[in-house]
Amino acid sequence: MCRILLTFLLLIQFCCYSLFAQNNQVKIDYIKLENAHQNWVNLKQNLYVNYDSLDESGIPQNLKIFSDVSLVTIGFSSNDSNTFFRYKLVGQSDKWSEISKKNESMYFKLPSGAYTFILQSYNNGTITDQTELKFEINGLLKYFYDSYFLPSIITASIILIYFSFKTAKLKKNQKLLEKTVRDRTAEIMLQKDEITLQKHLIEEKHREISDSINYAKRIQIALLTSQEYFDSITPENFIIWRPKDVVSGDFYWAYQLMSNNQEIIIWCAADCTGHGVPGAFMSMLGMSFLNEVVIENAIHRPDQILDKIRKKIVSALEQGNSSNIEQKDGMDMALCVWNKSTNELVYAGANNPVWIIRSINQGKGFDIIELKANRMPVGYYTEMKEFNTQSFQLQKGDTIYVFTDGIVDQFGGPDGKKFKSKKLKETLLGFQHLNMKDQALMINKEFDNWKGMNEQIDDLCMVGIKVN
Repeated sequence: MCRILLTFLLLIQFCCYSLFAQNNQVKIDYIKLENAHQNWVNLKQNLYVNYDSLDESGIPQNLKIFSDVSLVTIGFSSNDSNTFFRYKLVGQSDKWSEISKKNESMYFKLPSGAYTFILQSYNNGTITDQTELKFEINGLLKYFYDSYFLPSIITASIILIYFSFKTAKLKKNQKLLEKTVRDRTAEIMLQKDEITLQKHLIEEKHREISDSINYAKRIQIALLTSQEYFDSITPENFIIWRPKDVVSGDFYWAYQLMSNNQEIIIWCAADCTGHGVPGAFMSMLGMSFLNEVVIENAIHRPDQILDKIRKKIVSALEQGNSSNIEQKDGMDMALCVWNKSTNELVYAGANNPVWIIRSINQGKGFDIIELKANRMPVGYYTEMKEFNTQSFQLQKGDTIYVFTDGIVDQFGGPDGKKFKSKKLKETLLGFQHLNMKDQALMINKEFDNWKGMNEQIDDLCMVGIKVN
């Protein structure tokens, strides 16, 4: 009789646990690379990744990534809002995370290797479910960066020069062949075939160059801080990024961290030497150095960040040597560090200022405060001094703008003159009644109206953030 009763109680406990576990199932919701959701089907077709299949949530099973990624983000959830989680990434660490309701885990700069993400759900101190996600990273891109990045810059430049020379030569040959066709009617069919062949070669070379530049654009966009990440910092923000050509020498970057229980936001807008392909190479170098100095080396003072990046640029490009004394490659940058807990803004700039617009007279007007930059670039300069910092106490409702010179230097308007800083200030003051996303739309519209039929002369970048 006791055995029957004990068996009955165990059966009831098992049924309750099973029902409880079914109501507390956990699942992986998404995997993001570089803080952006991915189209896994397209990535697989383009041979960037491989996987066995996609589950019902669109998660790739046995994912293999064939390039370096700076950031891998795994999101998860439970169908019970009272569920707590803990997790670990086998291959990086065997330690479990703290038990919490946090439903996202971020991993920076994972080296090549195989990883298993193990997720457990807790309810009332009991493990209620567990799931796993396996993926591999093949660090081909890191190997390419460490071993071939700088030589590849030189090689790419030589290839571009060669193709430009070859294209000009082929066009010249085409004109000569067309004249020969007109003058030598007896050979008209032969000359026509030769012209067709030359035209095909030109188009093929143009297509190869265009494909390469478009691929470089995809890489550059992947490295830029995502709009989603900016929205997590503050919903009141906008980003304007308009390359002159397909790729840009201007870039923006942001990073959010907790330091001594205080939330710190670091962001910048930068203008690299040149535009197009050379400028894009410099921008990717700048973003890489920002990740290294701020995230890896944990340097958070803006003047020290600029000093460190300048040393790295001078060293990487071997500037200042007698053989390269005229080389002035580098970047202009406005760099802000915002302590959201105290609303203190600390700024350092290389040629680019920061503007702060504040409401005055009880909201009847606005004032612009300008924090001026050091008059030197982040790069080689004849008188390289240390960068200065400036502190400013923010108030709720202040708007902060960092930008490059692409807007103010644009020619247009009725007289074909530059836009200039004065008109940009008037434009921003006129849009203060709008939210930040609408401000971006109106600034773009104002820029297009000013530019008219004129060519855009430079890359353009602006970041606006409102203190809430």
